[in-house]
Amino acid sequence: MRYSYIFFGIIIGLFAILGCSNTDNSLDIVTGTETSLGTIQGDVYLIDGVPIQVNLLKDNEVIHQTVAEGSFEFTNLTAGNYTIRLIADGYDDYEVNVEISIGGTVSLEKISLTKQTLPVVEDLDLPPQSTELPPGEGLTIGVKAPDFELPNGDGDLYTLSDYIGEEKRVVLVFYRTGG
Repeated sequence: MRYSYIFFGIIIGLFAILGCSNTDNSLDIVTGTETSLGTIQGDVYLIDGVPIQVNLLKDNEVIHQTVAEGSFEFTNLTAGNYTIRLIADGYDDYEVNVEISIGGTVSLEKISLTKQTLPVVEDLDLPPQSTELPPGEGLTIGVKAPDFELPNGDGDLYTLSDYIGEEKRVVLVFYRTGG
């Protein structure tokens, strides 16, 4: 029993002498070189209700990722080249290349993501078709619907012609009710 106390005492003493802690400025005992690690930090303007994903890439592969809540930080990085990519739904992706030196810290300026713009869809140019339909046949694209009258839920009557104009588009939705 006494030898086990001595053994544990020696082990604890070795840990205290050699140092068990992991610091950014430690000395590699095997090679005698400094093994300092670097940091990348940055700020991003928040977007209401849209999470902003931040990816850290090395050699085009994601090695770390987080969700930015105003700021982000990647620590314990070896010296080298990295890419920071910010992604948010409805916004253009943002990428910046960063070089980390031994023990260095790179602080990026505050990043603002750009809202995506949707392409403009041109009006369809459809060939003219007959506006008269034989009874019981449906409409095809580009054919003008015949005027009709229907009641709403309160019993008030509405006609299709009340809603058709030069700059108006009408969508009719029919719900199946009852048995």
